[in-house]
Amino acid sequence: MEEVSASRSWLRTDRAGPLGDAEVVSARFTTHRFPVHAHLEHEIGLVTEGACVFQHGRAWFVAPRGSLIVLGAHEEHTGRALDGAWRQVNLYLRSDQLQAWLGTPDLVPRRPTLTDPVAASLLRSLAGLVRVGAEALAIQSTFVALGQRLMGFRAKAEAPSSTRLEGQIRYARRRLDDEPVADLDLAQLASETGLSPLALMRGFRRSVGCTPYVYRTTRRLNLAKSAIRSGQPLAGIAADSGFCDQSHLTRVFRRWFGVTPGEYQKSVA
Repeated sequence: MEEVSASRSWLRTDRAGPLGDAEVVSARFTTHRFPVHAHLEHEIGLVTEGACVFQHGRAWFVAPRGSLIVLGAHEEHTGRALDGAWRQVNLYLRSDQLQAWLGTPDLVPRRPTLTDPVAASLLRSLAGLVRVGAEALAIQSTFVALGQRLMGFRAKAEAPSSTRLEGQIRYARRRLDDEPVADLDLAQLASETGLSPLALMRGFRRSVGCTPYVYRTTRRLNLAKSAIRSGQPLAGIAADSGFCDQSHLTRVFRRWFGVTPGEYQKSVA
């Protein structure tokens, strides 16, 4: 895949077919500051240059070179370079992919930053194998070894919430999954679930890891990414993904991913 450059920043995307089409993203950023955002997939990242500063929940973290960053799907976070440039390689996998390969739907650690040379080496090797299109067995074996290593850092599960509230949150999430382009607002979702808007927002964030707004934006951006990867013209993708126009999509896409839709298109071409 082509590396996309913008001054001293660049991004490269590779698909890991042997892992169910997981995504490996290598990127370097200088001045870009990621706002509060989330991903549909779980993120396993390794800082390979500089240091990354990010907010996760109510806490701030600094991840220097050699640090791993492990985030669950839908977990809100920010990101920027501590000083100068920051380079990172990330592996993105869905919960069903983790379940299929590791027998668990998540790898959420006690803290989002880890220092483990063995896991770091495995992730670096995995990214290299995916980049050169190595044989499936090598890619899969390396990933399973990485997952096994990270499972030792997992957080203890929180006590479950009430069954009724869980059902209401599942309903709201399903509505956003089924109609990510629809103009649903918080009041409408709250009315449909029988919760107050505040209770819905709190429950959704506690259960899913982000607000309904961030969740829907993530869904819309992933629709746009899928359309770009399939070769659809950029001009029509914005409306089909729920954005007002192409400039709106470009603005949000760049804030979320650090590159424009056009630059991302080049990275996956």
